[in-house]
Amino acid sequence: MGPETCHRRAALAALLLASLPAAAGANGFTAGGESAETALEQSLARAAELAPPPVPLRIEPGSGLPAGVDGPLFVGVDDVTVPAYRIDVTNSNATQAFVGFQVWGAAYDPAGDRVLFNSGSMLYEWPVGGAVNLLGTIVDGLGAAQAMVSLAFHDGVLYATKNIANEAVWTIDTSTLVATVLIDYVDAEFDFGGLAVDPATGDLYATNDDTSPHGSGLFRINNDATGTLIAPYPAGQTDIDGLAIGGGFAYLVIDEPGSIYVWDFAGGAYATPLTNPWTSSEIFSAGAWIEAGTPAPDIEVSPASLASTQPPDTQIDLPLDISNLGTAVLNWTVDEAPLADTCAAPGDVPWLAASPLAGATAPADTDTVTVTFDSTGLAGGLYEGFLCIASDDPVDPLVPVPVSLLVDEMPFVDGFETGDTSRWSSAVP
Repeated sequence: MGPETCHRRAALAALLLASLPAAAGANGFTAGGESAETALEQSLARAAELAPPPVPLRIEPGSGLPAGVDGPLFVGVDDVTVPAYRIDVTNSNATQAFVGFQVWGAAYDPAGDRVLFNSGSMLYEWPVGGAVNLLGTIVDGLGAAQAMVSLAFHDGVLYATKNIANEAVWTIDTSTLVATVLIDYVDAEFDFGGLAVDPATGDLYATNDDTSPHGSGLFRINNDATGTLIAPYPAGQTDIDGLAIGGGFAYLVIDEPGSIYVWDFAGGAYATPLTNPWTSSEIFSAGAWIEAGTPAPDIEVSPASLASTQPPDTQIDLPLDISNLGTAVLNWTVDEAPLADTCAAPGDVPWLAASPLAGATAPADTDTVTVTFDSTGLAGGLYEGFLCIASDDPVDPLVPVPVSLLVDEMPFVDGFETGDTSRWSSAVP
């Protein structure tokens, strides 16, 4: 990081540390088994809940991985000047994913082929190889911001942990960003800073920084709010905030230069470590395992709604684009539904037609459906309904598109229009 950034972070650290209880002993741990760095992490989390970090001004997507490079391990730290990386676990080769964002926790969503990551209470997504998007603020059921320190994703569910009350395993609704407590362990017993799900078993694992009462190390989190120690931290390590699991191994990611520790579940021992790609010491680190999943389609329909204003006994055509942002062929069909029934009960809409009614769109391609609004025989007034786009997209199998037709009756005298004709138009909102 640059000198100015270093000075700002040093000043913040000094300020926060000065506000901590003077209970740490000579060994750097409090009576509760928490290190000075853990206390600093907790202070940053409290500050993030009071004032969520601003949206970064600099957004720089990475170039993705070069052809032929296998980098399933995603890692990042809480410094906007330090890139997040993808790492080839066979040789520690690291390739920039993106830069310009703090990364506190991270998780991979295979259905969306995206890495979800957070900075305090702010949740982001990185479509693998694309540009970072801000999703919004993580809140509880009452709307209060919730600063998470770790994320994990499995079977459509986003998990998280906090290092301040309420310390628990939470689930986060990725649509509403509302967080709910799932496993409420005793705050004083654990400080889970890294979180991951073994994709092979569905078990939750975490890194615990508290030295007492259970010891610091890699733990399995049980549904009864207890933890099972899998392996103590390697010698000399007291604070490990990042965790990823894949291929039968757990990857423990530290927030400073050095090693990414590799736990072999089958062998029951630490394997040869990887090398961290960053050269500066930070406060939070994160890891996620980017699975080599089955190719899947990803539908995008544009525009989100269609509307036409026209006189009686006319037809107007409007385009509707169906795009495939995924990695497999998208198979889709188009149906109609009256307004009262919605797409749950498709049915004929007499004034509406679409062509074609089905298609197969290749990845990174777009097909256009011609939507015809026909006011033949209709009285003046507003008519509404839906086009229903069904597909084999595993995330969005049904996309409803609201449609409306305003029939505007106007008198004619000797073949010439009278009145205001400016409303005789079609519009795509």
